[in-house]
Amino acid sequence: MIRRINGLTTYGLLASHTFQIPFYHLNRSYHLFCIKKSDLNKRIKDCSGFTFIELAIVMIIGGIIISILVGVVPLIFVNDRVNETREVLNNIDYALQGYLSVNKRMPCPDTNGNGQENRDDNSTSADFTDDNCSSYQGNLPYVTLGIVSDKDVWKNRLYYGVYEDLIQTDNSSFCDDLKIFITDTTTIHPVNPGESGKLYVTSRAVTTNPSINMAYVILSGGLKDFDGSDTRFDGFNSSTPSHQFECEERFVEDDYDDIVKTRSFSYLYGRLCTGNQW
Repeated sequence: MIRRINGLTTYGLLASHTFQIPFYHLNRSYHLFCIKKSDLNKRIKDCSGFTFIELAIVMIIGGIIISILVGVVPLIFVNDRVNETREVLNNIDYALQGYLSVNKRMPCPDTNGNGQENRDDNSTSADFTDDNCSSYQGNLPYVTLGIVSDKDVWKNRLYYGVYEDLIQTDNSSFCDDLKIFITDTTTIHPVNPGESGKLYVTSRAVTTNPSINMAYVILSGGLKDFDGSDTRFDGFNSSTPSHQFECEERFVEDDYDDIVKTRSFSYLYGRLCTGNQW
């Protein structure tokens, strides 16, 4: 159908089936093209946005992803902190072994907060065999060890416990004393350590909870008080007796996040006394 309107020519079908839409302007002539209503509606429908159902699905998937990230990211962060603290404890363990190698005795804990061991020499400074500690559990004596800090990655002071006889050894009988400690602390009892009144650790890996004496223990209280004991430490690390601690292999649980490093007498004897392996 051809029409003449105001000197312009328009092309189209019946008005009931067409729209007239300007297409382009060239040489002052207006050319129009026509499309069917059904085609126009189809094109409009094809160009439409998301439906409510599609938006709901996207929001649900996004919520699931966010919930996973909220749960996983903090765990990754805590795990990194735990690994960093284990590395700190390993370095302090090396420092303690170095001190023991040079002095042939372990330092006493720091009980007054100045970073130095609190040792009573019984007025015989040259004779260590009659020395005593103010306490055999306390803060790490980092100044005595010659290291710059006794803090874990959460900026809390590290705890330190020592087998009391090991602070009385000297150069003349150090390795023989270690052999005696190994013998004295050996036990065939399924639960009790050889010396129940001295430093020991208790395992939770088996139901009998066997205990064994240790030369020393280094301890971080982790992020917070997980077991509600009102101390930085959890489990056996905060219970009575004070010289009982958790084993090194215990990992983070709902009521426990402490990090422990221990050394046995057998390890130290093999390290310091067998074939001069130090």
